[in-house]
Amino acid sequence: MHEQSALIFVTDYPMMTFDTTPWRNLTKQQKQTRDEKWPLFEAWLYERGKDDETDVYEEIAAYKQFYDKGDVHPIYKHWEYLTLLHASHEMAAMHEVVKFMQKGMYANGLCTVYRQILFFKDFVENGFVTREHLYNFIVAVHGEDYLEHIKIWAADPFDKAGQVVSDAVIALGEWRPCYDPDLIPYQLVFKHLLTALPYYKASISPSGVEYNITPLCRVYSWLPNRHRNPELALPYYQQVIDLLLSDNVDPEVKRWSTNFLKQLEAEAES
Repeated sequence: MHEQSALIFVTDYPMMTFDTTPWRNLTKQQKQTRDEKWPLFEAWLYERGKDDETDVYEEIAAYKQFYDKGDVHPIYKHWEYLTLLHASHEMAAMHEVVKFMQKGMYANGLCTVYRQILFFKDFVENGFVTREHLYNFIVAVHGEDYLEHIKIWAADPFDKAGQVVSDAVIALGEWRPCYDPDLIPYQLVFKHLLTALPYYKASISPSGVEYNITPLCRVYSWLPNRHRNPELALPYYQQVIDLLLSDNVDPEVKRWSTNFLKQLEAEAES
């Protein structure tokens, strides 16, 4: 699409390479399909980076090199892009991306990708990648639930629950209409939220309780009457609210949730 992006990729930096088996195993038809899809990503990256100080053409060429051969540039190595551009959407390939993340910026912490759902959603929507690709990546990062998540990242369940709850709540937002189950596996986000809440201690993050629980309660209170697809979202939120009002969460979290829901109910009746 952009002539300069077709230049031969040259760098003074050594290449880091993924297992290139998935690239070498691509059939002629698969390679052709990937070639046809590449302009979707190239155009997106160009628009995103054309006004930056970095050389957008060099960046495009770097990611094209990974897309074609599996070579990872030492500078242009955003994990979101590596996920999208990998030659395979199988779980083993996604685990390789996660291991790459664990050696890099997430070497000393736990990663959450819930908030990147909207970024991936655009590429699922335009057909660049499949829903299965996104689903497998989320599971590779998070496991099927919160307990699997902390095992993957060797994290303390009580220490990291606040981070998972906060990022999951932000990702869910006000139940955006784009959370179509055919595009976005939002059920996984709820599953992780539900399994993290029992480990969420108000004492670890006192201000976070109000910040994180408020949007869940608010959405639950107005969902039946104000949302275009309440029948889709309500069962998931009902599970969250039932848990927040139970003895399976921190007493302070339960107390705050109970009081705030009563406040919302009073406001609705006034």
